[in-house]
Amino acid sequence: MLGRLLVHRHVAEFVDHDRVESAKTRLEAKHLATLPRFAVQVRQTGGREESHPVAETTRLAAKADAGAQFVQTQFCYDIGIVRRYMARLAEAGLTGRLFILLGTGPIASAKSARWMVKNLWGVIIPDAVIERLEGAADQRAEGRKICAEYIEQVREIDGVAGVHVMAYRQEEAVAEIIDASGVLAGREPRSHEPAAAAAYVRAG
Repeated sequence: MLGRLLVHRHVAEFVDHDRVESAKTRLEAKHLATLPRFAVQVRQTGGREESHPVAETTRLAAKADAGAQFVQTQFCYDIGIVRRYMARLAEAGLTGRLFILLGTGPIASAKSARWMVKNLWGVIIPDAVIERLEGAADQRAEGRKICAEYIEQVREIDGVAGVHVMAYRQEEAVAEIIDASGVLAGREPRSHEPAAAAAYVRAG
């Protein structure tokens, strides 16, 4: 839910304002050897509020004003909705202020897809996707294929900074999905100096 804080116990305090919760951090620096760096994330349904586009962008702008740096959306396997959503964010100037990560993941079965649509707020899985899963000989493998195809499609949409692959009980499939999507094709691994660990605030 909005406002969940996953970080050191000395980081606290949320303010609820018109259903937009902004994180205010209070650090007891005297207990910290090194002041941590924070990345503030918020969640967005990613097109579910298409009938209320002004409210959708206004709320996200308020989160950006409160310090949000990147956004993670819910699952939305309707590419048309994703394109319109990203266009609205671009028009509102939000893609220049926030990194937009589209939520996705391998769907284990048609049954799982129906459960997600019914029980998880904001999830959009078109009937065509569910029917494709239902007709597959291996639904789990088909779900991974659909996820890879989704990543391949959304990488071409302006304003999309990346994806967040949520592979509940299929964590071992993430590397396979990324590889199948082709997004890393032609890239050379880069070496880098070990960086100091950063604290992470999940504010949405």
